[in-house]
Amino acid sequence: MEEKKSEINGHAGHKNPLPAVSTKSEKNSFKDRFMVFLKRNLLVLLTVSGVLVGVGLGMMVRNMNLSRAQMTYFAFPGEMLLRMLKMIILPLVVCSLISGAASLDTRSLGKLGGIAVSYFLVLQAMP
Repeated sequence: MEEKKSEINGHAGHKNPLPAVSTKSEKNSFKDRFMVFLKRNLLVLLTVSGVLVGVGLGMMVRNMNLSRAQMTYFAFPGEMLLRMLKMIILPLVVCSLISGAASLDTRSLGKLGGIAVSYFLVLQAMP
């Protein structure tokens, strides 16, 4: 068949396009855009708000005369968080090193091991 230049998407002589149908996605309200923003940035917003609340709470508590026991109770959640983070670090580093070593070829791995051992020996030789 012979194509005519006047054909647009299979419709011959189509001069006026169909009226645009407005969908809900085109007419985003402020609430919809705000919810999308919250979903994309929730972790950042919660982290910043947690830091601000912690700083404010710390400034308020500093001016109070707390006993040693009250300070211990107040510091307990933060101490537990830091201990849990320290507990996670070693397995995470070991798994990352093993994964990285498994992805290297033997020659590169040997070179990297030699550099690491020499770096360790130089640091141990320093007083």
